[in-house]
Amino acid sequence: MADNPIIYVNPHFQKLTGYSADEIIGKNCRFLQGPESDKTVVRECHDAIHSNVHFRGELVNYRKDGSLFWNHLTVSPVKDEAGNALFFVGIQLDVTEQKMALLERDKLIEELNAINTGLNRFALTTSHELKNPLSVIIGFAHMLRDRYLASLDQKAQHLLERISANALYLSRCLDDLRQFGSLGHAPLKFEPVNLASLIRDVVSVLGIEAESSYVHFSQSLPTITCNFPLMMQVFRNLIDNAVKYGMGQEQGIFIDARLRENNWCQIEVSDRGPGVLPNILRSIFDPFVSSGESTGGTGLGLAIVKKIIEVHKGHIRCQSGSQGTTFTIEIPTSGLALQSESHL
Repeated sequence: MADNPIIYVNPHFQKLTGYSADEIIGKNCRFLQGPESDKTVVRECHDAIHSNVHFRGELVNYRKDGSLFWNHLTVSPVKDEAGNALFFVGIQLDVTEQKMALLERDKLIEELNAINTGLNRFALTTSHELKNPLSVIIGFAHMLRDRYLASLDQKAQHLLERISANALYLSRCLDDLRQFGSLGHAPLKFEPVNLASLIRDVVSVLGIEAESSYVHFSQSLPTITCNFPLMMQVFRNLIDNAVKYGMGQEQGIFIDARLRENNWCQIEVSDRGPGVLPNILRSIFDPFVSSGESTGGTGLGLAIVKKIIEVHKGHIRCQSGSQGTTFTIEIPTSGLALQSESHL
């Protein structure tokens, strides 16, 4: 039939659009379209009907009172034995509430991403601007200690040491802050890395004596695709934390990894220490949260670890109790190897 006029509508269609049956019968459904109706979707629907095939899509339509609604439209041909379309059945579903919620979510995500970009830029700029004068302070403190320490009384020596220690602490904070802000923005190279070899390098860098080996791991750990320096930092931070807070020095640190389905690897770094306090555990990956008593850390270590794992499209979680603490990492073993460079 020319122009595919509507020949039947049910009461729900009338209630949804505000039109009566007399106002609808005989018209093409395009009368529901308006300024915000997506022309591409309209064309796709028209082509599907012209080709006698099924169509499904979402389109802005308008009620009789002029208000718009999001219409999840399904149109299916009813064919005779010869395969000719006799007529089409259209089903409309008002998805305005769900669509608006999704649009609001997307808008919020966009705003949060803009805020996050601004904060990262602020962190990078601030750390850069503060680093130079701080280096001067550290240099003068060292000069005073080297040249005049012997001529200072005990109180003055103590004050000088406090100046030097706090300046160095602030310098480490700025370095961590700069790295935290830059992660995911600079290009990264991914390559196959054997976990056992990587952990051996970390143990060596940390200066852990072989004869006092309390870092236990299998030499047959699997290979994953990752950025080698960043993944070294992950294990260095986790192992160093266990050592720093006395969790692994006596009973050991245990590292295990197993391949899972769909090219994923699960890695566990565990200790047998006293555990993390519940109030700290809840926010352990947040910036400036320390996982134990203060030992000069910046509180950014685990936040950086989490961000590194996320750059690798993985996840990390922490479980802790009186019997010890376990960090569990889930990360793809491959797939990123196809990309010589990647951004978050």
